Amino acid sequence: MNFSEKLETAVRKKSSCLMLGLDPNLSKMPTHFPKTAQGAQNFCTQILEVTEKFICGIKIQMAYFEVFGSEGVRAVENLISFAKSKNLVVLVDGKRNDIGSTCEAYATAYLGSGRLGVDSLTVNPFLGTDGISPFVKLCEKNDRGIFVLVKTSNPSAVEFQETISDKIAEKVELWGITTRSTNGFSSIGAVVGATNGEEFKKFRELMPHSWILAPGIGAQGGKMEDVLAAQKDGLGVIIPVSRSILYAGSGESFSQKAEEEAERLWKYQKN
Repeated sequence: MNFSEKLETAVRKKSSCLMLGLDPNLSKMPTHFPKTAQGAQNFCTQILEVTEKFICGIKIQMAYFEVFGSEGVRAVENLISFAKSKNLVVLVDGKRNDIGSTCEAYATAYLGSGRLGVDSLTVNPFLGTDGISPFVKLCEKNDRGIFVLVKTSNPSAVEFQETISDKIAEKVELWGITTRSTNGFSSIGAVVGATNGEEFKKFRELMPHSWILAPGIGAQGGKMEDVLAAQKDGLGVIIPVSRSILYAGSGESFSQKAEEEAERLWKYQKN
């Protein structure tokens, strides 16, 4: 089973293309959690316990944990272990990239069998094929995957990405040929912000065999309808949801509110 097949299994099992984003912002977390790595870990774990039935996986934003140094990395390792025990697909949002042996080290760290080893990783294509090949090679050998930044959801993305996103999309389709599964999709996916709206149709045409990770639903203004239109037989799209679930409530009722919001989004993406 390669990564694409693993992702399909998770999506079918939960009838969900939602991926919970773990972005523990200390200024937004309920005040009864200490502003520490352990506090962030406990907050994320309790959210996961009540929402895992509505999601296919989790997306760990490394920056929120790296601020704690080694304790933050340890918290990530613990969350990875916990999510795996729940049979959730685990994605690290680290946007890693480099060339040569350094890139190989990144690939081994996040797509290998170590304590930070996960199912998939976001990567930056700025350095070209040299900065992608080491990741692709590991995806060919095992059940790992990557999501390559194609066109992101932030407003200033147009400063550079407007002129190169189509070319990156074409490369993503090419890089994915060797990991294409019987479900029609490869283990080499793409990040396309949900705020790109109607452009989703174009990117699906450029990358007919790529899973698309589509951040930006909700607070950033992206529409779920635009993203879901890029699905094929219920597959091919993953929607990360973070703030709307994590901070749906405060105080002692935070987990109940998170569960309610997760269920609402789960029902919405099924319709």
